[in-house]
Amino acid sequence: MTRRDLLATAGFVPALVSRLNAASTNPFGKRGLGGAPAGFGLRNRANSKANPPVDFVDYCHSLGLGGVQTRLTSNDPEAVRKFRQTIESYNMRAILSVPLPRTDVDLLAFDAGVKAAKEAGAFGLHAAMTQRRYEEFDTFDAFKASFERNQKSIALAEPVLR
Repeated sequence: MTRRDLLATAGFVPALVSRLNAASTNPFGKRGLGGAPAGFGLRNRANSKANPPVDFVDYCHSLGLGGVQTRLTSNDPEAVRKFRQTIESYNMRAILSVPLPRTDVDLLAFDAGVKAAKEAGAFGLHAAMTQRRYEEFDTFDAFKASFERNQKSIALAEPVLR
């Protein structure tokens, strides 16, 4: 079974959440679990005219989840305000994906993304640094080159985060 097969079989989550909801005393409502797009691959791929795309925050809330990992659709202050109102009205927490800067040119966009995440009430930030390590690298040299790029990204991001 591959990781993708495993994620595709994650359809039991709503039933699991229903059972956990009854006994939970989590401060985020009755739910302590959250959803991330990677865990809903079949749902995301199923978007079509018969099954139109849904807002991921609304979808996770409808499943009874207490958190969501997503990204802001825009850093526009109105969109950020609306996102925060939605999260707060659902009593959810959010982890927002903000792409790390790869070069000095990316710093302004990263700074704006971090500020928007803070204004949106993000509980934390998520930054994917690599693809799946076991699929991405054919050689140790390729791994080392990626590691060096990631160190540079972290060095660029750290002052902004501080």
